[in-house]
Amino acid sequence: MIFLHSHGVGTSRAVRIFKTYGADASRLISENPYRLARDIRGIGFESADQFASKLGIEKTAMIRARTGIGYALTEASGGGEPRGASFSRARRNSAAAQ
Repeated sequence: MIFLHSHGVGTSRAVRIFKTYGADASRLISENPYRLARDIRGIGFESADQFASKLGIEKTAMIRARTGIGYALTEASGGGEPRGASFSRARRNSAAAQ
């Protein structure tokens, strides 16, 4: 929990993360902070990307590009919003990943 708080994660999110990953949370997140978007309800690519940035992951890192592309494809394929809205957001996020 201290690891998460020291990187700006709020208490409610830290509790959800800790419940999911347990004592391995800091190690797992340090290895791949983008797993947060996949594993924790309510955390999307944008939040995981901000956390990754705080951990020093470069904007040009391959792990960021792979995750961003997957996120953009999911959003473009329907992600729960009207097609136009999700496609526009996916396009913005894809541009940000470059």
